[in-house]
Amino acid sequence: WINSADSVEDRVVKVTASSPIACYGQNHKAATADGFLAFPRSSCGTEYRIMSSGNSDYINPDGSIMPSQFAIAAFLPNTTVTITPSTPTATGHPAGAPFSVTLDAGQCIQVQTDATIVRQDLTGSIVSADAPIAVFGSHARTEIPTGFRYLSGSISRDMLLEQLPPVGVWGKNFVLGPIQIDDAGAIRAEGDLVRVLALNNNTAVTVNGQPWTTLNANGYADSLFRDPLVVSASGPVLVGEYAHTSSNGTDVGDPFLAIVPPTDEAYNDYTFFASDDPTYTVQKVIIATDANAIGSIRIDDSLLPSWVFTPLPVSAGGKNYALTELKVDPGAHHLSTTQSTNAFTILSYGLGN
Repeated sequence: WINSADSVEDRVVKVTASSPIACYGQNHKAATADGFLAFPRSSCGTEYRIMSSGNSDYINPDGSIMPSQFAIAAFLPNTTVTITPSTPTATGHPAGAPFSVTLDAGQCIQVQTDATIVRQDLTGSIVSADAPIAVFGSHARTEIPTGFRYLSGSISRDMLLEQLPPVGVWGKNFVLGPIQIDDAGAIRAEGDLVRVLALNNNTAVTVNGQPWTTLNANGYADSLFRDPLVVSASGPVLVGEYAHTSSNGTDVGDPFLAIVPPTDEAYNDYTFFASDDPTYTVQKVIIATDANAIGSIRIDDSLLPSWVFTPLPVSAGGKNYALTELKVDPGAHHLSTTQSTNAFTILSYGLGN
């Protein structure tokens, strides 16, 4: 909807309610979609880092641009936002050079790369403000991983979109499950991509208990995975899971970006929504739980049997975890456990043509 780069726009939607709600946004057209859970103002902050992806290795023959990008919206008038892009922007702001804009309540700005330069990536860009803001990490349309078309000949791409959490709620421990592309639980042969973005210098990251990489501030690393992962870090990190580009032309779904909730931010009561659009033929929820809560978690008042959970091979933050991916029907769902000290995280997703 925002059709400019580095310009202040009024294209913001404000949603208010008389009682607590869950609010979702979605960009959807034929053959491409991604959605996000919208955060209430009370969950937004003033300091962010961007997660996106590199410009596609494929340039559209018609010259249309499909850049790495992000957007920022203000809640309050006269909000000063300072942006330090990690790579040059489409309008000529150089990498590493801060620039500032002033947004009134209900105004926004979109920042994009020069999409004609392949693999430029705004991940790691710094966004700060003197009042709470909403920040969205995005990509207009790309393959995952970047450059996959050279391996497969496929130019199948998709939009990426998530609202990003402020750095104050980043975590150190994460449990990830690979995306299942059908109701039988099949996983793409190449797996999916995990990206870990660090807040501070010298952040050591382990995967399934084994040393993986050490990141500096605003640095990130990627890897493909097909099996459940336990990611742990010595300092705060943001973790993204990117669904892999379809490689055979027949399975449903294409790239999307999901911010993985840290186990440090686990809870024991959730209401979430699965789309009622019949386009989405595969709809699932990943539950990553403290192993002590197995046998106590309910979905829509039905107790989940212990056998649906797979124990993870290593601990995270001193706790043992288990994971399951469940098929869900369209509509609202409720997940809960009575064991208040043994919480879990969820990540819901849908796939379709």
